[in-house]
Amino acid sequence: MYKKINITILFFLALAGSYADGFHNINGFFGERATGMGGAFTAISDDPSGTYYNPAGLSFSYDDSISMSIFSYNSVQKTYQDIWGPGQNLVENLNNFSPNFIGSIKSFGKYKFGLSLVNKISQSSRRYEQLNLSLYFPDVKDAIRQETSETNQILLGPSLSMLLTPKLSIGGSLYMFRDIEYLASSSLFRTSDTGLVQTSRDDRTTNGIYPIFGLLYAIRPKVSLGFSVSRTMPSSRGKRYQNSFIVSTSNTSQDGVAVMQGSQSGSGGKINDSLGFSGPVFSAETPKINEYRIGIAWFPNSKFLMAFDTVYTDGYRRSQDQTRYFYSGSSIKHVILTENENSELYRSPTLNLAFGLEYFPKETLSLRGGVFTNRANTKKIKWADTLLINSISNFGEDSILNLANTSNQQVSILYVPQIGELFGEKSRGEYINTIGYCLGISWNLPSASFNLSVVYEHGKGNSKIENSNPLQTVIYEAVSMYLAVSSKQ
Repeated sequence: MYKKINITILFFLALAGSYADGFHNINGFFGERATGMGGAFTAISDDPSGTYYNPAGLSFSYDDSISMSIFSYNSVQKTYQDIWGPGQNLVENLNNFSPNFIGSIKSFGKYKFGLSLVNKISQSSRRYEQLNLSLYFPDVKDAIRQETSETNQILLGPSLSMLLTPKLSIGGSLYMFRDIEYLASSSLFRTSDTGLVQTSRDDRTTNGIYPIFGLLYAIRPKVSLGFSVSRTMPSSRGKRYQNSFIVSTSNTSQDGVAVMQGSQSGSGGKINDSLGFSGPVFSAETPKINEYRIGIAWFPNSKFLMAFDTVYTDGYRRSQDQTRYFYSGSSIKHVILTENENSELYRSPTLNLAFGLEYFPKETLSLRGGVFTNRANTKKIKWADTLLINSISNFGEDSILNLANTSNQQVSILYVPQIGELFGEKSRGEYINTIGYCLGISWNLPSASFNLSVVYEHGKGNSKIENSNPLQTVIYEAVSMYLAVSSKQ
């Protein structure tokens, strides 16, 4: 009995979705000035990137027409400490080069029109991991995993801003967004008497709209106050397809084959053509979240400014039956229970701060600096909770309650508390609060400007990506470089 349950748990482990860093709400910056100032731009927003931060700020742009193009290079490293044994770490690297922002604004009387493309999330990776001579898992002879993943979220849409008074403006942007996540992986696992080969694929596409509304008010000649609110509104017609194929061999028991398919409509499959199963649907949506930005900027003179932003992002949770049923013929044999929460869509609310400076030592040269926080939008992981999960996962047959149904057949019921995506190798079981620092330099000409910005972000937290041990420490480091070119008229 326990072997059957253990096979099913291993099966779901192999169905993991390993997506880009959705563990934080700040996934990059947009615009030459906003990037160098750590995103503290809500009370300024007077260039094309204001279409994203606060559309109302477009009304205060000095130039009649501005176009901006930005490219970025991002390098992220996560080090999961002592995963396989003391000093045996798992290191995950992500590198990406892509267009970051393309936008333009144009004046028509008291109105400012804008059009922009925002590459809000762009990550791709090719990974190869191999485990040999693990101290925590001495029975494991070989463990190899190859993985390809891509995640993109692109916003495209128009913006409009107008002056209500010489000191007050309003504005709005209406973005259409397309969110795509793709994962393909293959794994080989071998002990002295067991072997397992697994391949899986997970492909999701979600469309929707992302409206932004903003206000900007010059409360004094040298002080401005900005506010904007945005909402992610995914369509209910997203598409998702997931499949996995597992073959296991053993010297002591029957070989096993497991096949599974899932979509936004449902999931199911078979193990050894004798044990069927069904489970929850795989969500094709993204969380419906509001984000509120409040900023203040101080312009003491023509050469210097300071800005401060507060960014509050809503949390989100969605209830959904997560029960897995295993049956032979028409009779239910095993049931796995957990909390009725879609952990993949769960988001904790976050409050982040940003502070930025801009200084013009010369008319053609500007320097920028900034600092920002980036708090985790996942559940805080507690050591006691992970210990409980380990106890239940490793308890074996004693953790299964054998109940008799009306036909005197045994039904095993297993309850497993949920942390993140429990049935997934790479899950939302990660909690890291980070802090970042920005530096930028611009060369400003009458008709164009060139900018280079560097962002460094780091943090340390806890993770739960391996179910045989309690919490693991994870160290996060990221370096991003932004190259921007703007033309003015």
